[in-house]
Amino acid sequence: MKVPIRLAALTAFTALALTGCGTNGGPGEDPTTDAPAADPVFEGRWVAEDPDDAFLEFTEVDEGGGTMGGSDGCNGLQGEFRIDGDTAEIDRGAGTLKGCPGVDTWLSGVTVVVVDGDTMHIQDDEGDELGVLTRDEGGAATPTPTGSAGASIDEAEDSDS
Repeated sequence: MKVPIRLAALTAFTALALTGCGTNGGPGEDPTTDAPAADPVFEGRWVAEDPDDAFLEFTEVDEGGGTMGGSDGCNGLQGEFRIDGDTAEIDRGAGTLKGCPGVDTWLSGVTVVVVDGDTMHIQDDEGDELGVLTRDEGGAATPTPTGSAGASIDEAEDSDS
């Protein structure tokens, strides 16, 4: 009878000892805290170092994505994006396509962005990194076009007077 009691005592002791052991956390959790890792924030303006007037600006419509616009330093970019974790896939819409002598238009190849804190990695459709943008904290706001898209030049000039 003493063997089963010892076995039961050893089993109980082992169970209590292992109860204090935690795990390293699941995917998306910070192993140094009990809190889950913060979701990446796409919303806002992201700027390039070169060319210094290149940027993307994201407006989240819902948790699944939203709209984006910007400039590669020469041509305008716009479209929609869909969020999947720290990554967003870009569906490019209409944009300008003028010649840009002397301007590196690397940002115009964007199809995927990956957010890592205040850094946004720009990738092409092959998954190659094209460059990096950083979150703009209080920089110049994106100019908002005025007037009607259907207005003639004469109508626009008349409205300025």
